[in-house]
Amino acid sequence: MLVTMASACRSRRVGPASSPGTRPAAWARPVLLWTGVALLGLWVRYATSVVERLGAALAVGGGLGNLADRLFRPPGGLHGAVIDWIHVSFYAPTFNLADVWLRGAS
Repeated sequence: MLVTMASACRSRRVGPASSPGTRPAAWARPVLLWTGVALLGLWVRYATSVVERLGAALAVGGGLGNLADRLFRPPGGLHGAVIDWIHVSFYAPTFNLADVWLRGAS
């Protein structure tokens, strides 16, 4: 018997990762997103080891990937959705590569 462990599917996520779709207030979205990216950038800048710098760089890459999705997907302007497309049988939420980088950084 062949068991499918991973499959590709397409879903839109408007809220935070692994959420049912709740979103922060409209005014708070840009503040939270840009603050998060700035803090991750500072982490990269002041990391003291190669491993810490790699983790910080993965987090920045994942954060910027999801931010780009939200900025440029319709309707745009931080109102867009992240497109999740990877689903594995042993993990409930569907995710994308930016989420993999964020998870790898932690």
